[in-house]
Amino acid sequence: MRLPTYLDWSGHGEYDLDSPGRVIDLYRAVLIEAASPQDLYAYLDAGMLRRLWALMWLPTQLRRAWERQFPVLAEISRVTATA
Repeated sequence: MRLPTYLDWSGHGEYDLDSPGRVIDLYRAVLIEAASPQDLYAYLDAGMLRRLWALMWLPTQLRRAWERQFPVLAEISRVTATA
């Protein structure tokens, strides 16, 4: 999958979805750089986001905002922090 430049301006915007590390990179890029809800709908899958949530580094404010909006993500963070 290739992200448009405005979502991944690094010059390495091509993601091999068979590579778990690159999937995490793709989700992180979209979460950080999304310019509209349409970007989120186009590139993210809710089930995959839940599976990757505990593995992704995100800026603290962004992580908190998502966890306020989606309590299931906050629960994932809580459970993995105590494991």
